[in-house]
Amino acid sequence: MKDIPNKYEFKSNYPHDREWINKGNSCVIDPTGKIIAGPVSEKEEIIYSDIDLDAIAEAKWIFDVAGHYSRPDIFEFRVRK
Repeated sequence: MKDIPNKYEFKSNYPHDREWINKGNSCVIDPTGKIIAGPVSEKEEIIYSDIDLDAIAEAKWIFDVAGHYSRPDIFEFRVRK
């Protein structure tokens, strides 16, 4: 609350100084979706984890950005050269 100047009317919509606006649930997730640290909720804490950088490249190979969400029944993509 100290970050919001008193001149703003919406300041009264927020809880008092030490109440949680966003409860957190911060966590570290590996490229396969597994939670490897956390989640941490309603407390100040630093979470950290060692990571395998090779796992990132491997996960990118299996993530199909365009095809996974495609709807060929309603959308057709064409490029005119």
